[in-house]
Amino acid sequence: MKTPEKEYTDREKVMIYENVFHRIQMYREVAMNQKKLTSLLDIIGDWSYAHRMGNGMMDNAELVRKQLERMK
Repeated sequence: MKTPEKEYTDREKVMIYENVFHRIQMYREVAMNQKKLTSLLDIIGDWSYAHRMGNGMMDNAELVRKQLERMK
């Protein structure tokens, strides 16, 4: 039996977003790690796409949840 996927609260989402913003700053200005910054920006782009449309394979909520998991 499939277990239900976690629904994130608004507070949890804000904490994830703040963490992503801090990582962007760290990768860009402190570590100057272009590869990690590019990877993080790819995740953000995927999250944005998931918010706007589905691909027919799963519903939007599932796409958004998967991208939030990648941001952690």
